[in-house]
Amino acid sequence: MARDGIAVDALELLDGYTCAILSAASSRPVPAKRIREAFGVPDSTLYRRLPRLVDRGLLAERTRIDADGNHYRVYRSRIDRIVFEVGDDAATARVFTADGPTRAETWRFD
Repeated sequence: MARDGIAVDALELLDGYTCAILSAASSRPVPAKRIREAFGVPDSTLYRRLPRLVDRGLLAERTRIDADGNHYRVYRSRIDRIVFEVGDDAATARVFTADGPTRAETWRFD
């Protein structure tokens, strides 16, 4: 199986934990604590996965300051949609983000 197009290894991250993180952060910015509590994502997985998703442009991260002056990070999904297309000789996944170009990865079946 050969890969063509723009390599987006972020697609390989789309397991159950990543889907939970992206779902929790899809409608509003959320702190990691809320993601962990809502979906039971283990801390080690959550804190490994969050920076990878931010680096790949799938999550936006910003610092929020609460009324007590405490700082914490919140995360918001940047994904509008992901489309998978399967044909006779290839499968393609396209990631559409709010403000970025389409990213795609194609797997050709030899």
